[in-house]
Amino acid sequence: SRPSQEMCIRLLWMNEEDRYSFGVTFHEVKPHDQKRLCMNAPKRLRAPEDAPKAFLGKTPSNFYDPVTVCWTGSSEWKPHCGALWWSPVGLGLQTLQLSEPHVSAMSAEFVNIENVMWVLEPYRLCKPVTGTHWKPFPVGRKNNNTKKRQFRQSSLLNMSTSNFKVKVARHRFEKQKILATYINSELELLTKMCKGRSYNCIWWIEKSFSYQMLLNMASNPLLPYCCNAAAMG
Repeated sequence: SRPSQEMCIRLLWMNEEDRYSFGVTFHEVKPHDQKRLCMNAPKRLRAPEDAPKAFLGKTPSNFYDPVTVCWTGSSEWKPHCGALWWSPVGLGLQTLQLSEPHVSAMSAEFVNIENVMWVLEPYRLCKPVTGTHWKPFPVGRKNNNTKKRQFRQSSLLNMSTSNFKVKVARHRFEKQKILATYINSELELLTKMCKGRSYNCIWWIEKSFSYQMLLNMASNPLLPYCCNAAAMG
């Protein structure tokens, strides 16, 4: 209902500190930051001349500014620690330093949205985003006949080291997948709140999502389809 939607806006979105504490914020990488970081803005899927003349009442641009996400994180996250989730360092994600005055005091770690969300569709997005093919994690099986096998000490050491690396990678993947699911759920919630026709909700959400940002996220082939759909909604 509309009163419930406006209550969510008051509790989770209107207060800037609450917004950064409970949610993930979305930011465009401005041209001066792109130049400083030597980043290339992603091209459109189609050329501007292929778009309709009155494309949703706007004129599409040749390039979209890259979209990043930011959240309050901790490298040693625990429940009730004051942070939303594990930090980018704890998840093994590369961060960007952007000149965002509103969040610099709270968190200056920004991550490209593609680098976070690909885990929702690893078979399709792992190679385009990370540059490496997706390899499913092996399923652990108990072997009752291990006593009958004899390995050299070096082989056992190598095997234990390999298992440790796989375990760390699996845990990071699962934690990143939880974060990506949370981000997509947040987008879906904001979409439903806008569809409720509450102009208070729409006005506050419009301040955080530009038209170009939504077009970027809706047409970005490096994002999972569920994220495309949430941005399009």
